[in-house]
Amino acid sequence: MAGAATRPTPLTDYGVSVQVPTQELTDDGAITIPSGVVILNKAGVVAATLAAPQGDGLVLHIVSETAQAHTVDLATSGVNGTSADVGTFGGAIGDGVLLVSHGDHWYSLANTNVTFA
Repeated sequence: MAGAATRPTPLTDYGVSVQVPTQELTDDGAITIPSGVVILNKAGVVAATLAAPQGDGLVLHIVSETAQAHTVDLATSGVNGTSADVGTFGGAIGDGVLLVSHGDHWYSLANTNVTFA
């Protein structure tokens, strides 16, 4: 289309590449990265623990790569400042939760089939 404005695609047209820290849990254990992407990838259920955040604005995306009811236990306080400190994944590939930190709490920005109780 003549005269049509083109919009740059995010990041790639500026020569910038962004790679965030990742951690893959293939067994039970602690989430050790303060921010980034955590992949839960075990033939059985992963029982993961997540410590209180060590700063504001940290973003952590936890996602399941296997069809299992994985759990994430928030070691100090519940999500969104509540007492709900264990997240149970629904058992489908792609279930996940996107968390952001503020103070000593994790807050849910987005949630796909993870129940906190």
